[in-house]
Amino acid sequence: MNATIFNKEHPERGSATIPLPIPDEEYAHCLEQLEQLGIGGVTEQDCTVESIDGVLSSLKALEGQTVNVDELDVLAHTRS
Repeated sequence: MNATIFNKEHPERGSATIPLPIPDEEYAHCLEQLEQLGIGGVTEQDCTVESIDGVLSSLKALEGQTVNVDELDVLAHTRS
C-alpha cells in the first residue's frame, strides 16, 4: 500500500509517495523525502493525504485530511 502526501501550505513543492506501513529500513529515507517538502515532523499534523492506493480501503477516508506521518504509519500497521 502507498500513500501520496503533500504540504498543503506549499503545494508547489510537489508530493511524495511512501509505502505503508513504512518498513524500518526505509523510514529514514521516507523522512528525507518529506523533509524536502517541508513536512514529516514527528509531532505536527503537516502531511495532507492526496491518495492512498492499496488493499485497505478504510484508510481512503484519510484522503484530503492532514495527518502526522507517524500516525499514518501506525494506522497502516494496525490495519495490515
